[in-house]
Amino acid sequence: MPTASTLLSSTSSAKIYTVEVELVRPDGTEPTTWRAASMGIQPNRTNHYYPPRITGVPSVRRSLQETSYGRSQLTYGDVVLAAPGMEADLDEWAWVGRPLTIKLGWPEVHVDEFLPVFSGRVRGIRQTQRAITIQVVDTQADLWERHHPEHNGQDTLANLVSGALSAAEITDIDQDAWDAWAAENPWSAYLITSGNESMGSILDRLLAPLGCWYTMDRQGRFVVGTMHPPADAANSVRGHITARNRLRGSWTSERQAARWRIELSYISSPPSGTTALSHEDQAIRDVNPIASSKGPLSSQLVNETDAQAVVDRLWTLYGVERSKVRVTTKVKSLALNLHDCLEVDFPGAGSKLMRVTGLNEDLQRSRVTLELWG
Repeated sequence: MPTASTLLSSTSSAKIYTVEVELVRPDGTEPTTWRAASMGIQPNRTNHYYPPRITGVPSVRRSLQETSYGRSQLTYGDVVLAAPGMEADLDEWAWVGRPLTIKLGWPEVHVDEFLPVFSGRVRGIRQTQRAITIQVVDTQADLWERHHPEHNGQDTLANLVSGALSAAEITDIDQDAWDAWAAENPWSAYLITSGNESMGSILDRLLAPLGCWYTMDRQGRFVVGTMHPPADAANSVRGHITARNRLRGSWTSERQAARWRIELSYISSPPSGTTALSHEDQAIRDVNPIASSKGPLSSQLVNETDAQAVVDRLWTLYGVERSKVRVTTKVKSLALNLHDCLEVDFPGAGSKLMRVTGLNEDLQRSRVTLELWG
């Protein structure tokens, strides 16, 4: 019998989408799991019946932390359901804010082997006479809805990030990614919080000035990493794609000029005394008189050598001309992840290595719209 992995790249085999929502009554009692699918899944294939309510293909767009401004980006999307027969479910149960999971499967595969596409929460409900649209957002939203406890002190960067996650009750973490990130950023930082700031804003404050990113993966796990130029991943390229004019949307490219100056401050005299470090190249301004600088960025680091290492990292990222590319292409379903490195061939314009910073997957046709940086 075929497995999920063997059917991932198939465009001819019928696909099934399921959604599960953990509901409660409006007063918080009687927890139950609400289920639906794009085609009925009978009890002989699972302990539960999934009524065929999903119409169309669930849409999910995933993005890395914004590379230019350092703001974290939420994953969001929609699941459209047939409206008739849903009235009682909507009226009798609490939906908004409840945990939700979307999975991809096939008639030949047992539902227990279906693959996660998205794990997050219901953000809202839109209703018409014919359709119900469940708006979804990943669990990173929890970080923006909860305040960070008051804090005033120095610790390792990893411990400060871990503390924010624990306070937000986010315990599901990609441990391999965490270990790699912690090894690359073994630094001390000083953090002062008032108790009125969200967890998300604290993580942005700790991570964004250092060239680090964070997101939630398809399983709903917290993933953190360090932004690297694509050239650093030359030995771990995930695949090769060609940007052709055969698919609607084709490809577009936006050139980003090199920054002529990088400036970063660190806390040289905790809790508030700061010192700025910089790296600049006047030759870049000689070529491009309107070249911009990046910074001043305010880090929470406390050691000059650590701050200098970050300045050097940022100069490598932004001290050269970069490109942002948007391309639609065929690719094996669920094959790519954020921050993966791809070799992209632009017909008539050569090829280059690029990082995946955005994914909008059309799972029905094994097609994906990629946002690339490199």
